[in-house]
Amino acid sequence: MSRDFEAECGRGLPVVLGYYRWLCDALGEEALRQKVERLSAEITDNPVDSHFLLERAITYGHLDEVDYAMRDYERVIKLCPDDPKVYYSRGATLLDLGQMKAAIRDFDRATELDPSHAEAHYRRGLARMHIGQYQRAIQDFDHVILLNPHHEFVQYDRRVAVDRATGGEEGLTWPA
Repeated sequence: MSRDFEAECGRGLPVVLGYYRWLCDALGEEALRQKVERLSAEITDNPVDSHFLLERAITYGHLDEVDYAMRDYERVIKLCPDDPKVYYSRGATLLDLGQMKAAIRDFDRATELDPSHAEAHYRRGLARMHIGQYQRAIQDFDHVILLNPHHEFVQYDRRVAVDRATGGEEGLTWPA
């Protein structure tokens, strides 16, 4: 998560990247382009500061400038090859782009580096559901429940995965 976002929303607030994406999208394209310019200036002044590169990669993703986003993600990975949030963030961008198998690879790496990264397990479960790997998605969702039993969406998404895995025999109800 970016330092700017933490400052805006309060340190330690459990917010998923999807909310961050919504927040950035709500700013509008002009504000996002201004943010890219500001981040680019910071990167020029601090070329090895991975935080600015990661934030710019995420922002490029919101602008659907995929080539620029992936270029920045690659630069951040070279600087911080063992940082799970980099792989998680790139995986989230790939998931948004519909590149499920590539997203799963990044979520795999994020969870290898940090097995307690609940959101990486959750997003990997979503990607697996999209490609029909329902049993593996259920395993991911079960792991999220162990790590964060109060996760906002995991109970419902687990029910969807079970329903699809069983051919609709379980029936779906919205969690209470």
